[in-house]
Amino acid sequence: MSFEEFYKLIASALEVEESSIDLKSDSDNTSEWDSLGHLSILQALNDAIGDDFQLLEGVAQCTSTKSLSSILIAHGYLKDVD
Repeated sequence: MSFEEFYKLIASALEVEESSIDLKSDSDNTSEWDSLGHLSILQALNDAIGDDFQLLEGVAQCTSTKSLSSILIAHGYLKDVD
């Protein structure tokens, strides 16, 4: 997945404009990233990654695009280029 696809996935999960999501987005500066928004992001990532999603330790605790991207890059699901 590219960063563009990653941002689009998060924006879709949170039902916000794609342009409002970037590497600085997190639960503190994105009002839609509340507990339900967080679950929506996790579900969208699960749908995109498939069964291996459950193997990504720490992903459920991530509250920012930066922390999510770090885990996805480390496991080869996100290209390390923005």
